[in-house]
Amino acid sequence: MIFMLPITMFYAEKAIEVGGYTLEGFPNRKIRYQDLSEDLDLWSRMSDLYVSGYYMLTIPKVLYYYRKTQSSLSTGREKQLVMNYKMAYVKHNLKRRRQGLKDNRYIEFEEGLSEKEHRKIKKNSDAGYYYRQGAFDLIQHRFAKGGALLLRSFVTEPKYVLQKVSAGFIR
Repeated sequence: MIFMLPITMFYAEKAIEVGGYTLEGFPNRKIRYQDLSEDLDLWSRMSDLYVSGYYMLTIPKVLYYYRKTQSSLSTGREKQLVMNYKMAYVKHNLKRRRQGLKDNRYIEFEEGLSEKEHRKIKKNSDAGYYYRQGAFDLIQHRFAKGGALLLRSFVTEPKYVLQKVSAGFIR
């Protein structure tokens, strides 16, 4: 599922009703956490409107192609890690809301993670980084480097690459 604001239609008042973009409760670090995966956070909170009879429709036809470039936000290693933390945070709060609990602020979420959970997020992030960089290298006909990075991605987290292969993302 892809949610991209330029091509998504929704009621603005409903986005405001669920709190709009979350801007508070993030650490003050070099990378602004609130600027990454903010659309996923809003999208997940809007999905809760199903209890009020609202729903989202997916058109089963490709209407928009999105091309990642090596300069996009999700390709840098450090930003990729922050995005993985944000995605885990969004999923964490989605589960809380579905249990009738209040959302945690990002700082509370991060502080509540165990060392094992931190390692898992970092491992998935590293696998994604190596996978993407390997794909970029293959596209640019740097086959040895690209293959080595894809292999490194697989060794880092086999599930990540297997999910991509099973979804048909390797071309």
